[in-house]
Amino acid sequence: MKLLMMLVAVLAPVTLGDPAQEARAQALEMEIRCVQCQNEPIAQSTADIANDMRALVRDRIAAGDSDDQIRAFFRQRY
Repeated sequence: MKLLMMLVAVLAPVTLGDPAQEARAQALEMEIRCVQCQNEPIAQSTADIANDMRALVRDRIAAGDSDDQIRAFFRQRY
């Protein structure tokens, strides 16, 4: 049980402190598709790359990027 709790803590995304930013992150994570799964949003994908992409969404929101800037970043990068 303890191992399961540690695993969930490691895999869970960092929650943004501002509820508006958290809502933006969740919306973008449902919109942006996993580059490995292709038809699955990164919010639902279990692929390692999707986990990295979720972290990038949250990092860029915390850095002050707009939703359009984040979308452009992912279009250019992937």
